[in-house]
Order: sequence, then structure tokens, then C-alpha cells
Amino acid sequence: MSWSASSLRDAIRRNEVTLKENLDKSVKSECWKSFRILEQSDGREIFGWCCCNRCYCCIQYKAVKDDSVKLFGTKNMIDHMRTCVSLSNSLQPTLKSYLKPAHHKFPNVECKAIKDAEVKMVVQGGTSFHFVENVGLREFAQLMVQMGSKYGNIDVADLLYSRQTIQRSTFLKMKECQELIRCKVAQYGQQKCVSFTTDLTTDDVNKNSFMDFTVFWITEDYELCHAMYKCEYFEQRHTGYNIKQAIDSILSELNLDIYDTPCTTDKGSNIIAATTDKTHVDCLCHRLNTVIDSAWKEILQLNEELMYLDQFCHELVRFVNHSSGIQSNLPSTLKHGGLTRPWRSLSNMFVSILKSREALLFELRNRKREHLISRINIDLLRDVVDFLEPLSTFFDMLEFANVPTLQNGLPVYYTLYETWKPNDSDNTIITTLKSKFLKFLTEKFWSSLGMLHFVATYLDPSLRYFAFVTSVADRNLFLVQVLESIHVLSEDITLDDMGCASKDVTNEPETECMGEATPTKKKKTNPFSWFYSIEMASQKSTDGMQCSESLRGTIETELFQYNLEKVPQPRVGYNPLEWWEEKHTLS
Repeated sequence: MSWSASSLRDAIRRNEVTLKENLDKSVKSECWKSFRILEQSDGREIFGWCCCNRCYCCIQYKAVKDDSVKLFGTKNMIDHMRTCVSLSNSLQPTLKSYLKPAHHKFPNVECKAIKDAEVKMVVQGGTSFHFVENVGLREFAQLMVQMGSKYGNIDVADLLYSRQTIQRSTFLKMKECQELIRCKVAQYGQQKCVSFTTDLTTDDVNKNSFMDFTVFWITEDYELCHAMYKCEYFEQRHTGYNIKQAIDSILSELNLDIYDTPCTTDKGSNIIAATTDKTHVDCLCHRLNTVIDSAWKEILQLNEELMYLDQFCHELVRFVNHSSGIQSNLPSTLKHGGLTRPWRSLSNMFVSILKSREALLFELRNRKREHLISRINIDLLRDVVDFLEPLSTFFDMLEFANVPTLQNGLPVYYTLYETWKPNDSDNTIITTLKSKFLKFLTEKFWSSLGMLHFVATYLDPSLRYFAFVTSVADRNLFLVQVLESIHVLSEDITLDDMGCASKDVTNEPETECMGEATPTKKKKTNPFSWFYSIEMASQKSTDGMQCSESLRGTIETELFQYNLEKVPQPRVGYNPLEWWEEKHTLS
């Protein structure tokens, strides 16, 4: 029987021809890992033909001509592999060049058909235009192309699944992801390299409450990783006791210590009550947000000019949002300053109005609403924008997820403290802004800085000399306290690992040395008054004291070597963990 590529492919689909691995030891080309020889149902080999084991494309690699065998070689097979995309990573060949999908320039008619289909998808699905660039959508489309290349022109109804099946598969995939996270956390939790953050939120429509739980861990390669472990319906009342029960249940599920696993949360009274027996760190993004919100509200009650500026800007944004055909004609769309957790929104509102002022004059004049923009004091608006401008950068420094941020809290405080200090050249408005923002910076932000922030700052080699602290006396005091705190932290970890000290996690934990350095009251007459000496625990066993003395000498040596290291130059994307990884590798 005379075979052709198409007839062989049809025979393979009818199971009349099967694929068989080429066991000829003389074959050395790597492309044979992705090709199979063909065999008829009666066991006879089909001479000279091979088949791609992904798309079932049949290629002739040798033939009989004039009573002799003519070899075509593997060139055609290799050319095919350059355009054949694997459907599974487990089937990928060794040659990486085979894996690149082919790039084609399609005719204009087909390009228009694709564009029309995308438009229809966006309109009928009610999605944003950004959806057509979604990575998940493009991966799905690529898989569909691959399936078509394997099975031909197929009906999508035979291929796609129903929403119920996808729903079940989504939850199964979630369980798989949770198991992977649990394994990672269990691995690094034993090394005390895991922390968590949690929060509760209520949707605006159905008023259902949900609790999220995100874990962070540092790998042996000094890489900071994070993953949301849970986000589930929270039907209980949002009391500290109920939240604590939920947190402890998740920590036990992850095999993490209920008391020693550190956490970062906002300053909600119920969250604070739920984590009062844990190593707790305030979220400094929330604290800086509270500084802005509290200071701005107090300023609006004291200064009439700023009160009218805020009122007029909100009214302008509200009108523009409710009117059609304005936002699309502006160089910068107007942002609304939210009243709850404004984060960057207050600054964004003023900046967007300033950037779009000229365009707004034209648009509002046509609608006879020119007074909405003309009554805004442009000079005052510029002053407020310049004053709030640095805050966006500081929020970035405090809310990164893939690089550490604990060490940035102290420099941010001192930078803002120096920025907001009164200046003789300031006008009345700027003086008012500085005085109120500085007041709440001390009350709300400084009070949330604990000893862990100071230690983290010291362990960032670019910040370890506390050069941002202008007072030499304060700087020296900070360094003394930090060095003592490092000894305490090292002893707490090492003595537990060596068995020199232990505690029963079923009982209430004793007050630890590091906990004593964290302020427990908000009222402070001096921003540095809470920073007192850390007292070492005096009652330890004999074995524990021997371990402590040996450990203290080791830590002193390492700290001495650390202080001799060259200070790295600040740069974009600087990550102190990368510096520590480099030093660890060299050692």
C-alpha cells in the first residue's frame, strides 16, 4: 500500500496505525525523542515514515528508489519541530529552539476577523479592554491553537467545560495550592522564617465579611516569598476573641507556633485584641494613612482656605464623574479623594486637578460650569500638591511585598520629620500644614515603631549607621539598644533550638525582653521617651547561662565583622536580602 502524510494521519486517528518508539541504537539525533515510527495493526512497520508524537504530523525520512534506500535525514523533522508547540511541559524536547511558536503575518481579512471577535468578546462579556491583554486569556488561546493543530478544526462545544465543572476544578486547584503553601511554610517555619498578615473586609453590596490570611517566608536563598493562604467567609461577629480563634486555627493548620509567629496588621481594636499575645508589628502604611487622614481633618476645621479648597475639589470631581464626555478628554482623569483609608487618593485628587486644569476650563465652559474650576485657588492647590508629593514614594517603600520593608519605617519617619520641620520662608498655609502633620506623625507613626524596626534598620547595611538621625546622642543610644536587642533575639532563638530554654505553648507566654521595648501607651511627651534600656532576663538555668555566654562572644565577633563591611551604595531595586545572600555565599 502506498502511504501519504494525510492518509497516515487519518489511519492514526482510526487506530489502524500505532506509534512505536524507535529503538534503533544507531539513531542519535535528539529530534527522535519527539518522533515515533509507525506500525500497522498486524505488527508490520511502515517503512520510511515517522510521526510527531504531539501533533501526529507524518514525515518521510527514507524511501526506496531504484532498488536502493534513499535517506532524507532529519532535516524535515527538525524544521517541523521549530513550528510545533508542546501541549505539555513533560513532552518538551531537549532542543530549546523547538519550543518557540512560529510567528506569522496574517492576511488583512483574517486580522479583521480576529479583531471583530475580540470586540464581540469584550462587549458581550462586559469586560474591560484590558482583558484582551490578560495573561491567562492568552495562555488559554494558545492552548486552543495547539489543540487545533493536533485535532484539526474542532467544535469548541466538544472541548470546553461547563461553569459547574470549572467551579469544582477551581476549588480543587485551590486545595492543591494550599497544600503547596502548607509544605513551604512547614519547611521554613521550623527555621523561624515565617510571618503572616491578616485583615477583614466587608463587600458593599451583600455586606458579607471575609477574612484573608497571607503568609510570608524567607528561603535559604534569602528570597522573600508570600502567598495568600486563605480568604474565606467570616460569619461571626468581628470581636477580638472570634478573630483570635480563627487566626490560631489557621496557624495550627499550618503547624506554626501560635505565639512566636510574628504578624503585621492594622490598628483596628479587634485585630489588636486578637494578636495581643503574639509578636505584633503595626502596618506602617496604615499608620501613615492615619497621619494624613487625622491631620487633614483637623486642618480643615482650623483653616478656612484649605476647607474651601477641599470642598471645591471634591465637588469638581463629583460633577465630572457624573457627567459624560469629560474624563476622556482630560490629560489626567480626575481621582476622588476617598474618606476611608485614602492611602494615596487625597494627593492623587489634587494632582489630577492641577494637571487637567486647562482642559477642565474648556470642558466646563461649554457646559456653563466654569465656576467649578475658576473658584479653586491655583496657587494654594500647587502648595498642597508640593507638600503631599513625597508621600507616594514613602507608601511605595512601606508596602512592597517581594522585598523587605521593616527597615524603612525609621528612615521614613525621620525624613518626614525633617521635611515638615518649620521654616522661616514658609507661608501661613504651609506652616499650618507642617505643624499638624508633624503632630500626628509623632502621635500616630512614631508610637508604632518598635525595637524590631530599629534592629531591621541596623541589619540593612545601607542604613546601619543611622545617619538619618541628626542627633548624635540619640543615634548612639539607638545603636546601644539595637546591639543589646540582637543579643536577646539570638539567645531566644538559639537557646530554644539547643534546648537550653523552653516554654509550654499551652500556657500564657511570659513577657519577653523584646516585648518590653515596644510602647504600650500612646501618650508620649517626648518622641524618644519610650526608648528605654532592655533588661536581660536574670533567671536562667546554669546550662542556659553557659550557652548565653558562648553565644554572646560569637555574636560580638559577627557584629564586629559586620560593622567593617563596606556600605553598599543605594540604587533602584536595592534589596538588603541580596546583600546578605552574597555574604553568606562568600562565607
